[in-house]
Amino acid sequence: MSLLGISIMNWLFLGALYVIPGIVILRKAGYSGWWILTLLVPFVSMIMPWAFALSKWPLEKEVERARNSARAEVVLLRRQLERDATAREQGPAGIV
Repeated sequence: MSLLGISIMNWLFLGALYVIPGIVILRKAGYSGWWILTLLVPFVSMIMPWAFALSKWPLEKEVERARNSARAEVVLLRRQLERDATAREQGPAGIV
């Protein structure tokens, strides 16, 4: 059996060369591996790599949230330290 002179086994082999790494890359980026199926739709397969490349990846969003959370914790800790220092400077409460 052949499709355009190339055996079905060769088509499966060539497909695996693109599908397996594509799934791994999508998963590392934070997307579902099922997005690889967009390769089967003729015009979508040309647009999707651009959409993935230009959009903010889920992994990037998660890292940004973690950074913002860490920054918020630093600000809160700094404020607490400032309050403690101010309380130490004023002395014990109730003494006039």
